[in-house]
Amino acid sequence: MQNVARWATPFFPGGESNPVFLYLECPDVGDAPDSSNHFGVPMMAYPGITATFPTVYTNTVPVSPPGPVHLHPQPFHLGPRVSFELEADLGLDLDGVNNLEPVPDVPNLDEADDGLEVEKLDFVDCQPARFPVWVSIGPPALAMLGQEPVGYLNVWVDGNRDGDWADTLECPGAPAREHIVIDWPVDVAALGPGLHQIFVDTTGPVPWPDLMRDKPAWLRVTLSDRPSAKPFTTHGDGRGYPDGFALGETEDYLLRGPGQTPEADPAVEKDGFLFPFFAFNPQQPNQGQMMWGAGWVMEYHNLGHADATNVMVVDTFDSRQSFEETHSVPGRPFVQKGNTITYTIGTLRPGERGHIFLHTTLPFTTPPGTVVTNEVTILAATDGDPANNHRVITREIPLLPPRITFPRPGTTCTGTITVTGRSQVGTFVDLYVNGIYTATTSVDASGNWDVPLVLPDGTHTIYAKARLATGEESPPSPVVEVIVDTSLVWSPLSLTFRTASGHVIIPRDEEGRTDASGWFVFLRPGVTYTATVYLCCDDPNASVTLEVPGGQTVSLTDPDGDGWFTGSFTTPAEGSLMTPPSIRLCVVCNNVQYCVDGQVLIDPEGVVYDVTKGKANGLLAGAIVSCYEAQTSIDTGETTYDLWPAQNYGQVNPQTTAGDGYFSFFTPAGTFQLQTEASGFQTYRSWDIVVVSDPVEFDIPLAPALSQTADYTITVSASGFDPSVLTVEPGAVVKWVNVDANPHTTTSITPTARITATGRIALDATDGWDSGLLNGGDSFVRQLNTAGTYTYHDHENTAYTGVVIVQSKAQLYLPLILK
Repeated sequence: MQNVARWATPFFPGGESNPVFLYLECPDVGDAPDSSNHFGVPMMAYPGITATFPTVYTNTVPVSPPGPVHLHPQPFHLGPRVSFELEADLGLDLDGVNNLEPVPDVPNLDEADDGLEVEKLDFVDCQPARFPVWVSIGPPALAMLGQEPVGYLNVWVDGNRDGDWADTLECPGAPAREHIVIDWPVDVAALGPGLHQIFVDTTGPVPWPDLMRDKPAWLRVTLSDRPSAKPFTTHGDGRGYPDGFALGETEDYLLRGPGQTPEADPAVEKDGFLFPFFAFNPQQPNQGQMMWGAGWVMEYHNLGHADATNVMVVDTFDSRQSFEETHSVPGRPFVQKGNTITYTIGTLRPGERGHIFLHTTLPFTTPPGTVVTNEVTILAATDGDPANNHRVITREIPLLPPRITFPRPGTTCTGTITVTGRSQVGTFVDLYVNGIYTATTSVDASGNWDVPLVLPDGTHTIYAKARLATGEESPPSPVVEVIVDTSLVWSPLSLTFRTASGHVIIPRDEEGRTDASGWFVFLRPGVTYTATVYLCCDDPNASVTLEVPGGQTVSLTDPDGDGWFTGSFTTPAEGSLMTPPSIRLCVVCNNVQYCVDGQVLIDPEGVVYDVTKGKANGLLAGAIVSCYEAQTSIDTGETTYDLWPAQNYGQVNPQTTAGDGYFSFFTPAGTFQLQTEASGFQTYRSWDIVVVSDPVEFDIPLAPALSQTADYTITVSASGFDPSVLTVEPGAVVKWVNVDANPHTTTSITPTARITATGRIALDATDGWDSGLLNGGDSFVRQLNTAGTYTYHDHENTAYTGVVIVQSKAQLYLPLILK
């Protein structure tokens, strides 16, 4: 979920906060049919047999027992995967469809039931049975289970096929309860983190009458942190507790009899997102241009109980889009023909799944409101349910609020102002001054616009809205508050300090304003700056001096007489004190001297470095750092990140680092992300950086690109990491791939990657890592050479954790026999 706070006053629309994302760690419930559902309609267990399996947790029938709910399934669950849902038949479900659809009478829709290998079940009436179950244990499970970390496994089967799990059948010598496995202990401490196959023995004989063995039967497996609920004292009926389980997962299966032919059921899901990006790759025809990117994420799987053969996935994108790249997990061959791409999957076994990511592009001049379409179809030689074979996804180019690039918040000595800004090509910009509509202007082919104003002395608020020819309006831009004071002889808003490399530093106060007093400026030691200021003085003999750190007094000059004065100075070298820690600007106009003082602070350096060498020894030259600004659509609530127009602020974006790895962007208040690319290294994208007034220090750790093919692949999605626990040998190359439409990261916990108070990343050891934000389809690769246990999490949702155990294979030593 995303939240953006907006504020307003009776006089102008105010502004908005940075977007905040909230990721819910949802529970898990089962998917067996339940007639106590919220829709009040009966569901069938089998033809003519009403289902009373307890699945719905908050059911509407008071006498019905609650279904099992697991509040925190991620650390301890069945099989490799677990999906999240708030309830079985309504509410949020990360599969995209609820576990039950009562009205059409469709159960069994949880797509992550993978803890039981159904084909290995072999029940014989009145005989005990043994079968394997897969259990995933994450690092937090040990702590969450307390001093005695033991879980419990319970299994029920509807032996007499009457639509419940409450019966006891008679067998010679012992009763055969439908609760066939009762509280089988799972020793979490002994097993440790990882995916484990455990063999489970039934508590007693299995009720599996010969007369019914060819008929389907519902089976439930529940893994939990406490013993099962037992309404019959010694055994239960598959229900849960009113307060739920803390951990675990419930999976329901419809077992088919030997006389029934299992069917394949290939299915496909799809999502998509739009994002602006700056094309860096010299081999791309759009290199050096802003583009719209479209990311299309597909997941295909076999929901049936038989192999799906000759499987192909066919994806088609509309003619507005151009193909950029595609990759799949696991890797699948593909053929592109025009706007259609065909992926050859081959045979897809029951429960097997894969992911495909497709990246297309559109010109950044594509008009807002343009609908972008992508559709996908999965084909197979055999398919028991063609209804889930086709998906169509549309996304719309958003209408974003315009930017005002000048004036900034602050004071000027002249009321003649040209308001400049940027907006999407093809839009009109309406300008409002003091809450009153003032002017409309068009946007040129480069996205620039301007409106000249003449303002009287006083405080003025300025904001703008973008508008389409159809009348649709964008949200307002952030409000700029400007003070016009014609009694001043110099313009505070004009004062800047520029380095030879193009970095521009703008003085500002604690509220982000540049007024006549109270401002400070961040300067680096040992750097030459050119100071610039504009005078509102008609004296041809006017003069400007600047007293700067190191005891220097610099005279600024105006050779062409246009009112702009410039002069250069060099700050004291690194290691010496900035003395005095202030800067004084003095203007002499008509023989009267006016002076103002500002404070000098040391610029907190942001640097790019090689993570394997550390910040002290790994500073990188030639890294390209881009700054993207967040903009939120009022219609969809979606946030996009557009390249911040530094040229409108007299700065450079992107920037290329020198040997000291240094970069800096002196932006207005807002929310930004940094993206960094360097030859021989993996791309890094920061999370949100919120700028108010103080510059934000953010160091960027780049991981070397690896030529080796990944030995292991871990996917990250809305359900977390899969697998969440992985054991590898030293030297293994591990690849994390985001198969979700939302961004995720892989960020090490041990060795620690710390997030400091200033928001930057700090690695305590060179074998730690931080991938930065991975958008859909992006990947991060790391080679782990040192034995140990590496834990990590998703910075966007820290409840999602994973562990990689690096250890050498156990060696077998045989005795040497001599004769």
